[in-house]
Amino acid sequence: MDKLTKEAQQHGEIFESMTFFKKSLEAFTNGEAPDYIKKLQKFIDEYIVAHFEFEEKELFPTILESGVPKEKHLIRELQIEHVQALDKVDQFKDFISSYGCQPERDQVKEIMDQSRGIIEMILMHARKEDIELSPLLKKYEINLK
Repeated sequence: MDKLTKEAQQHGEIFESMTFFKKSLEAFTNGEAPDYIKKLQKFIDEYIVAHFEFEEKELFPTILESGVPKEKHLIRELQIEHVQALDKVDQFKDFISSYGCQPERDQVKEIMDQSRGIIEMILMHARKEDIELSPLLKKYEINLK
């Protein structure tokens, strides 16, 4: 599988993961997953942080070096979105950690509301990358293998 296909697939996997993440959090309200904080942090580190690190190290440098000003501007926007998303994730981690192992029902609702905000932010970012970044990967023959 070439890197472009892999990148597109990875965004599809992120969508699936975020859907799973949302459903998992909904299950927490039923007391089905008492160790949700550990699982949530693992999910964030594996699917969000690792994905951003890959883009920052493997994809963005080529476009920043060779791209036209409009393309470089897109990459800088995406980098800013990475920082904003990671800040929101850090705030969320601190927020849920403050509730301990067994949050109350109203606290679980707050956790769900904040998680939805993160989900929406990540999905909007992934769509932007699918629409605007993917053609640049092909244009600059950035090999994702």
